[in-house]
Amino acid sequence: MLLDEPFSALDKNLRLDMQIEIRRLLSEQGVTAILVTHDQEEAMSMSDRIAVMSQGEIHQFASPSQIYDKPETLFVSTFVGTCNLMPAQVVGQDATSRLLQLPGGGRLMINKDVPLPDDRDLLFAVRPENFRVQTEPSAHCLPGTVEICLPLGAVMTYEVRIAPDTKVKVTQPRIPGFPPLTPGEQIYLELVSPQACAIFPPN
Repeated sequence: MLLDEPFSALDKNLRLDMQIEIRRLLSEQGVTAILVTHDQEEAMSMSDRIAVMSQGEIHQFASPSQIYDKPETLFVSTFVGTCNLMPAQVVGQDATSRLLQLPGGGRLMINKDVPLPDDRDLLFAVRPENFRVQTEPSAHCLPGTVEICLPLGAVMTYEVRIAPDTKVKVTQPRIPGFPPLTPGEQIYLELVSPQACAIFPPN
């Protein structure tokens, strides 16, 4: 079955109901379907495998979780979902981890099995939800100042300045009864998952 942007004219609630229904029918009937879409959330929710293409070239063909958590190219990392990109240098390592130096003097520890290009100057890619907000510094964190706070339903999205010319986006669950961060607040960012990030050569 070929589905060519079948939900594009539907409102958000109806679109979700139809995605669930079609996903259920395809599974029950054992039908193979190709879905063409520009909606990334739609592609992630409807697919068993995704082909990410640019100018006729397939950059990655994998499961939704692999596409999102382990992008193979810089294009996939920045095109699918939201991604923070920062210049980085490897300044230390041990048997299981690598230590990255990042803008603003912060350092983060990532898993050693994250693929590493040969370049000395690198680009570190991390999703906004892979940051954990702390109020006290730790050995491996990014100090920053909250500048923008955006309430987006179940989550809060923050823009945090970690260096004079570097800002990152941070997404945190919104918990009723707990006040969100405020502009001007000093925070420290740690990685939730040192493996769910990527490193690419500079452009």
